[in-house]
Amino acid sequence: FCEDGGGFLPLLECIRDGAKEIEEGINEQNSNANTNDIGMIGLMEQKEEAFVAAWTACKTLRDLCAISKPFAAIVTDSILRANIAWSTKVGQKDGSIQLEGGIISNLVTLLRFAQQDDNLYNPRSRREKMRALRNRGIQRMGNRRQKRDARKRCGLYVTQLLLEMSFASDEAVETFRATPGLTETVLACSSYAQAKRLRRRLIRYPIEVIKRYFSSKSNEVVNEESPFLAAASMNNGLSGQTQGAANQFLASIGHNVWYPK
Repeated sequence: FCEDGGGFLPLLECIRDGAKEIEEGINEQNSNANTNDIGMIGLMEQKEEAFVAAWTACKTLRDLCAISKPFAAIVTDSILRANIAWSTKVGQKDGSIQLEGGIISNLVTLLRFAQQDDNLYNPRSRREKMRALRNRGIQRMGNRRQKRDARKRCGLYVTQLLLEMSFASDEAVETFRATPGLTETVLACSSYAQAKRLRRRLIRYPIEVIKRYFSSKSNEVVNEESPFLAAASMNNGLSGQTQGAANQFLASIGHNVWYPK
C-alpha cells in the first residue's frame, strides 16, 4: 500500500474508493427496481477488487493499531484528520452537528455491505438469479463460501478497527457519536440486535434445555453451565468475534442498552 511513500494516505484512499464503488453500485441498483438481488450480485462481481482492497486496508490499519498504544494513537489521529478533511458538517434540528462523507462514513458503508451477505447468498432462488446474470453477460461467482467469509472478515476488521480507535482517543469517540448511522450499523453486528436476541431466546435456549434433558436420561455427562448461559454464549468463529468486538465498541461510546431477563 505504501510503496510510494504516501504514509497512511494510500490505505485511506483504498477504503474511500471501495466505499465509493459500493455506493455507486447500490445507487444503480435502486434506480432500477427490477434488479433487486440480481443487481446486487452483479455489483459484487464488478466491484470485488475495490472491496477486497478496502477491507485489506482496514485489516492493515487494525494491525498497526495493535502494535502499541502510542502507535494506535498516531494511527487514530491520522484517520481523524482525514475524516475532518473529507467530511461535510450537517446541522441538525436539535442543534447538534453530524459529519457525513468522511472516512468514518466510508467504514460504515463497508460494514453495511458486509452485513448483506446472508441475503445475497441465500440459496433460495439462487439458480434463477444466476441464470439471469448469465443472460446479462455477468460471469458466475466462484466459491460462494469464500465470498461469504470474505464479507464476514471485512465486518470483523472494520469493527475491530473502530474499537481500537475508540480505545486510543476520546476525540474518536466523539467523532463516532457524530457520524450518522454508525451506532445503528454496529448494533446490527452485535449480540444486542433484535434478530440475534430472538434467535437465542426462541431457538438456542430450547435446544440447550432439550440437550440437557436427554443427556440426563442417557446418563451422559451433563454440562454444568445453565441452558440460558449456554444459549447466550458466542462462538469462536468470525460471527462470534464480530459480535464481541461490536459489543465492546458500543460500550466504549456509551451506547449501553439494558434488556430485562
